[in-house]
This record gives sequence, structure tokens and C-alpha cells, in this order.
Amino acid sequence: MTRVLRRLADGGEIFQVKERFGRSMITALARLDGHVVGFVANQPIQKGGACDAEGCDKAVSFLALCDSFNIPLVFLHDVPGFFIGRDAERKRVAGKIITWMDALGMVTVPRVSIIVRKTYGQWELDTLPYGAAARHLIDEVIDPADTRDVVVRFLAQARTRSAIGRHRLGGWPTKF
Repeated sequence: MTRVLRRLADGGEIFQVKERFGRSMITALARLDGHVVGFVANQPIQKGGACDAEGCDKAVSFLALCDSFNIPLVFLHDVPGFFIGRDAERKRVAGKIITWMDALGMVTVPRVSIIVRKTYGQWELDTLPYGAAARHLIDEVIDPADTRDVVVRFLAQARTRSAIGRHRLGGWPTKF
């Protein structure tokens, strides 16, 4: 997934945040068309891309950072879901998922999601993106070669309409 992020970023340069923590997720700062963006992506070479407790904490912390500094978010999905089981329960993964979803709902910066290969739990019974698009569950099915241009275009439009500056995550606790 890091290679995908580098293909999207200006000059192929990204700055990973908490690179050695929560390796099932990638959080990185980069520039797209000269503007700073925050990437949140699943890492399929770690745990198959399934998000664990540390990955949830990493994502929430990064959301708070980006919201506090008016940095738009770009999500790249390649996720089979969240980790479950005894170890996940011991690490309170269910609560961390809810915390992540709450933080995501409070983010005031523009955000766009790109589904790279899979994102289970999003389309109900649709197995192909075209079926999901026909039911308006996703906005567009794009050629992978056009991803950068589509994201740049979306973020340019979003900069003129956004509620940036409310910083609802400014006091969000990022360590528990």
C-alpha cells in the first residue's frame, strides 16, 4: 500500500506518522497538487489489512492531528474487517472501533475514500463495485490510473465548501 501512496503523492514523497506502531494501518502526510493531505490506509501485508486495536488507536490519533491543523484526509481501503477473538477482546478492540467511528464522525476537514481492492461490510450483498454504484452506495467507479486526478479534483472542490476550522477533535484524548 505504501507504493500506492507514493504513486498518489507529489514527487512520490510521503512522511509516515507512527510508522512502527499499529502496522496494520498506514498514516502519512504528503502533498497532492502542492497541498498537504493526510493518508489513512490499511496495510494488506500486515495481518491481511485487518485493523487491530493498535491500528484503531493510530487512526484516531491521526484524525485528531489532521482535524486540528486543517489537513484534508484521503482514505485508501483494502480491508477484510477488524480483528476479532480473545486477544482482540483483551485489547478492547470493540471499544476502539467505536471510538474511531465517533472521531470520524466529528472530523471537520474534507475527506475522500478510495477502495483499492476490498472493503467488506460496506456494500451488503453487492460483490461488484458497479452494483454498489447503481444503488448509490458509492459515488464513482474510476480507472486506477485516474485516481490521483480524481482525488485532486475532489479536494479542490472541497476546499471551497468545507467547514474547516471548527476543530471538534482539538481536545480529543489520543492516549488511553
